[in-house]
Amino acid sequence: MKKIILIASLIAISNTGFCQRNTMINTKDISPFSIGAMPIMFASENRGPGFGLELNTRYAASKNIGVSLFARMKSIMEEDSYYNEYGPSENTVVGRNVFAVGTALDYHLFRAVNLQLRAGYEVEADPQKREMKPRFIYGGGLLFKLSNSQNHKIGHSLRVGIDFESDRTIVADYPTVDLADFPYSQNFSTNSATINSFSLQVGWNFQFHSIKRGR
Repeated sequence: MKKIILIASLIAISNTGFCQRNTMINTKDISPFSIGAMPIMFASENRGPGFGLELNTRYAASKNIGVSLFARMKSIMEEDSYYNEYGPSENTVVGRNVFAVGTALDYHLFRAVNLQLRAGYEVEADPQKREMKPRFIYGGGLLFKLSNSQNHKIGHSLRVGIDFESDRTIVADYPTVDLADFPYSQNFSTNSATINSFSLQVGWNFQFHSIKRGR
């Protein structure tokens, strides 16, 4: 009985070792180049929410700095009116497609948090005019690593960020404080500033790492 338990234990240990070998990699064996895929959800400041998919490549320039290229397609969910054969108009939800390409730079801040800056070129489809509206985009965000991508073949990270669009602007109010009569009193007011339209984005990135050499 003891022999059977010993043999079973050896088999279990061997299987565990092989599984870890398939998922764990020494840092020196990881290629600096990796490929990622990221489903995203976003909400524009003056339009409806939407969904998208981003494909990206990343090159680890150093221990703390990475350079990326990305290609993205997203759909803005909007209500659209049309006339049916009976006359009255009806509303339906349609997805307006937006395509983008660009580059990103990320820098390791602390623990599992990276700061990412992004810039690129984007075109938005206009289904009424049947044309593409071009614009530039720029922005940034934070990457929260959810697994140790330094020694796994697949790394997971949560990205929370904001993208600004160069072709549209909005007027935003911000509070100001007048301290001219301080410490007796202070006046509160608001000023206006013109900024580019923006969208808030949340994405779950899957990063696939390659191996430099066979182990």
